[in-house]
Order: sequence, then structure tokens, then C-alpha cells
Amino acid sequence: MKYIDYYPPVLSEIYEIKVLGNVMDELLRVEEGDLERLKNELYIATATEIGLSIWEKALEIEVVNTDIEARRFEIRSRLFGKKMSLRDRLNVLLGEEGYSMSVDYMEYFVLFYFLFEYKEQEKAITEMLERLLPLNLNYDIKYNGTFEFSDREDEYNEKKSFADPNGSIGGYLGLDY
Repeated sequence: MKYIDYYPPVLSEIYEIKVLGNVMDELLRVEEGDLERLKNELYIATATEIGLSIWEKALEIEVVNTDIEARRFEIRSRLFGKKMSLRDRLNVLLGEEGYSMSVDYMEYFVLFYFLFEYKEQEKAITEMLERLLPLNLNYDIKYNGTFEFSDREDEYNEKKSFADPNGSIGGYLGLDY
């Protein structure tokens, strides 16, 4: 019996349930009899080559890097639900200290500052921004810079706090997709 068959018919038609069903079927087939190894392969954080390749196949991810952490990052970046804001997604992927946003509400422009650990993060984040940001919102990405801004746009100051033009710390975009 397939894993998806355990779900009620109304749920078995949902894309995410289908993907999880395919992943589970493949893992159960590959890891027959070794329960501890199966448990490790189920979670992206502990998955090895076998588990990651099954996730990549189910999510239709083209493998361009053999680094396990880069592959885990790519899988996580594709697994977000539709109700998660852009800020929440970036927090999960990069941590609260791994990025910053400067929002110009009048010009419909966002400047992102990212601290990437490896090159593949850049590609995954760029693809995510392309999918999530509205078409009328322009953005630019800067890497490995300081996150704090001074009173002038062309100066950086680590002692000043980051704030959007309305005075809110962090400049939440409100992109709940």
C-alpha cells in the first residue's frame, strides 16, 4: 500500500501531500528494515545522500552541488508554505542576523544585504525573491556588507539602528503568500 493511500481522498489531491507521499514511498522502499537510518533520512537536517536525492527528485530540484549543506538549503528553500512572509522565510533560511532589508516605499524599491555561507544560497534566495516579490517592486542585492545604515544612503555605520522611512525597525514588507 502506498503512503498516499492512508490520506482521505480530499487531502491526497493536495500538491504537498503528493510530494510527501512520493518521498515516503521511496524512503520506505530504500530503507527497508533499518528503522534508525530511515528516521535520519526523513528529516532534511539529518538526511544523507539517499534522503536528499529523494527530496530533490520529489521537488524537481536540479543538483548542481555535491555539498550536503548546500543541498539541504536548496530543499528547505522550496518547502515553505504559502502563508509564510518573506521575512519569516529569510529568518528560517539565513537566520535573523544573516540578512537585512532597506525599503524605499516611495520608489517601490528594496535593497537586501545578505551574508551567504556558500554560493548556492545566492541562487536559491534570488529564485525565491523572483517568485515572491510583486512585479512592481524593484530590488537589488548586496553581499557580505554591514547591515546598519547611517543618516545618508551612501554611508554605513555599525552603531546606528536600521529603520525604514516610517521608523519601524526592520522594514517589514507584509508579503504573506
